Formats: sequence, structure tokens, C-alpha cells
Amino acid sequence: MATTAYPLPARDGLRLQLAGLLRELSQRVEVVLVAVVREGDDLAAAPTVCSTLVTVPAAGGRRRRLRQELATVVSRRPVLAEQVTSSGLPEAVREAVARYRPDVVHLTPGWLAELADVTSCPSVIVPLDASGPNWQADLAVAANPVRRYLSRRELSRMLRFEREAYSRNDAVVVVTERDADLLRASGTTVEPSVVTNGVDADRWGRPADAGPRDPDLVVFSGAMSYPPNVTAAVFAAREVLPALRERRPGVRLRVVGRDPAPEVRALAGPHVEVTGTVDDVRPHLWEAGAYLCPMRGGSGVKNKLLEALAAGAPSVVTRVATDGLDLVSGRDVLVADDPGELAAAVAGLLADPEAAARLGDAGAERARDLSWSRTADGFEAVYRLAIARHGGAS
Repeated sequence: MATTAYPLPARDGLRLQLAGLLRELSQRVEVVLVAVVREGDDLAAAPTVCSTLVTVPAAGGRRRRLRQELATVVSRRPVLAEQVTSSGLPEAVREAVARYRPDVVHLTPGWLAELADVTSCPSVIVPLDASGPNWQADLAVAANPVRRYLSRRELSRMLRFEREAYSRNDAVVVVTERDADLLRASGTTVEPSVVTNGVDADRWGRPADAGPRDPDLVVFSGAMSYPPNVTAAVFAAREVLPALRERRPGVRLRVVGRDPAPEVRALAGPHVEVTGTVDDVRPHLWEAGAYLCPMRGGSGVKNKLLEALAAGAPSVVTRVATDGLDLVSGRDVLVADDPGELAAAVAGLLADPEAAARLGDAGAERARDLSWSRTADGFEAVYRLAIARHGGAS
């Protein structure tokens, strides 16, 4: 496996997916992990996720980034793909393939797709989600016209990159059918496979001594620099919370997550708490009277919702937040999209602790079904598919 993000600690969605999947795969097969490493990465824990670790030091700096930006003026490639090409990752992958002779190469995230060219092995590109909705979300929150221009340009280039570079691989994996449909519409010639993310239900499960839930606390969590989460947090605070406070005046919203964007920090006030980075998200989910996941866009599986479900937090969500999870409204979660309907659903749970507990228990049971073992089964099937396709092509 080659990746731009060494998975430990699991600081974001990509690392979380890698850590969960690799812990399971490394118990089944020999995994050689080629990863870009950064300060703060827990390299001592590598044996929990791989048999062999090949490290590639992260290269940064303003001058390097400027050279990469200038190179894309001519190449018209995404900056993220240019960063891979100009890093030590291609050579490290080439050397690892020559030394360890793997049966299959797993490349993630999507902008590593061109690394299929440095090996003759079967390759699987794993973007996890389609890039379009996420870049659209960045455009939606970008106040700076330069940032809007750069995001629009990168979106156009990434869509072309997906169409052309993904097709060099033997298989493509995304986490929802919606992402698969977006890739098909883009013209990618390799039929996408769908393997959803998992969750460690034991780790996130609410302990018996957690104490009572706060009936006036609503929590939303996630990486708060990620544009779709920024949009959701603003929507929750500016549109859902006022309607909720009309029904339940004492209610408070707590936005939990690292690196909050300026738009998120600006939400802080008497009825909105913005925590910033916390040591552990779980106590916030265990304390919440309700969990609100008001996603307005973005793509992929919402790992934050998986974690909230596993924590037994009674969850009110928008329809887009359920992508890839096969959740039933009224049984596992409550689904609404209108601010007033979301507020009414949350207020109903806060006013009825027994109903909230039943919903939370059902969500936790559903989360137990969505294990990393199930995810690893899906990837092993895709690896076999890629090997068969590669053999057929040769």
C-alpha cells in the first residue's frame, strides 16, 4: 500500500480509514506500507498496521509549493497530483515493488493514481470519494476570490485527472454508490467498486459509568477545516439552532473538532461552543443528549456519524449524511433536511429520553454491523478482481 498519509495517529478521515483497514488486513496478509511521514506520526506503532514500513519524508516549504504551482501551469494537472510526482513517493514505490514483489498495489488517496505507471503489478486506486462535491463545498465557503479561483481551477483539473488517471489502474474503490455514480458520469473507464468504511464499535461504545446524558446538549463533530463540515457547522448554528431554541430555550450546540476554520470560530457565543482540537472526541458523544449531523454536501461516508452511532448518541441527520451506511430513518437515526424539521426532531429526542435511548441503542447496534472486518473482506475481493483483470490484460 502506498499513501500520502501515515495512518497513526488517526487525525483525519483518510488516516482513520487506513488505520482501521490496515489493522484488519495485517492480521490476514503481509502488508508493505509505503507512506509519507511527518512530525508527530507514531512510527513505533507501525507493527499494528503493517509487516514492513517504508518511510518517505514529507517535503514542504513555500518555494517548493510555488514550483509545484508553476509546474501545473504547463501540465494543467492538479496541484495534489504534482506534489506526488515531485516527491520521493514514486521512487519509493518502484523500489518497494521490486524488492517485495507484492501481489497487488493499493494506492490512496486518488491523486496517487499515476503511480500505477511505476509498477507492472495489479493496482487498485482508492480515492474513497469523488472529488467534485468536496471542491464544490470549498467554493461555497471561500470568501477570498483568489481561493475561489484556485478551487474552481483545481476542481476542473481533478475531474479530468479522475477520468484519465484512474483508468490506468485495474480497479477503483469508493465508499458509496453516489461516489461510484459520479465517477461513472466523469467518464472513468474502470467500473468502480463500492466498499464502505467501518468503525471500531468497541472503542467508541459508551461505558456504563459515563453518567447521564445532558438533555440540553447537542453535539456536531468532525475536522472543522474540511469545507463540507464548515458548511454544516454554519448551517447548524445559524439556521437549525435558532429554530431549536424556540422549542427548547436552554439548548446548547457544541462543535467539536480540530483546526476550526474562521467561519467556524466566528460561531462561538452564549449558545454555541467551539472546542477546537480535543484529546478525545468520545466523551463529548457520550455526554450529548443528541447528535446533529447536518451535512449539506460533500461525498463519501461520514466517519463522524459512524462514530456517533457507535457511541450510542441519538442522531438526527440530513439525507446526504447517510450515504453508504444503509440507515433506516426512525429506527437507526432521524432524517430531515429542512432546518425546522431538523430542529423539531432534535427537540423531540431531548424531551423524551426513553425514545432517545432506544434510537441510540439501535444506532449502536447498526454500527456493530459496520465492522472493519467487513471492510477488509470487501477490499480482499477487489484485490482478487484487480489481479484477475491484470492477468486478462496481459
